[in-house]
Amino acid sequence: MYDRLRRATLASFVMLTVQFGIGMAVNLYVKVPKSDRGAGIGHALTAGPYGITVHIVVGLLLILSAVGLFCYGLDLFVLGSPSGPA
Repeated sequence: MYDRLRRATLASFVMLTVQFGIGMAVNLYVKVPKSDRGAGIGHALTAGPYGITVHIVVGLLLILSAVGLFCYGLDLFVLGSPSGPA
């Protein structure tokens, strides 16, 4: 019953660990041009260094994962069992 929640939680944990490593590498090794500082997420995604782009994408996936885990956990809490096919 809770296997799906466990797998999703493990996937989120792995993404968080990868995000942590990417963030450290970006902080230590990626040089952000002065013209890109404070330009926003859209500019960093399209024209920023590759490391920052990957860091942003994984971060956005983590946000989606957290929302999904919250909704699934709420579903389990309110209904007592997961909705949908097993």
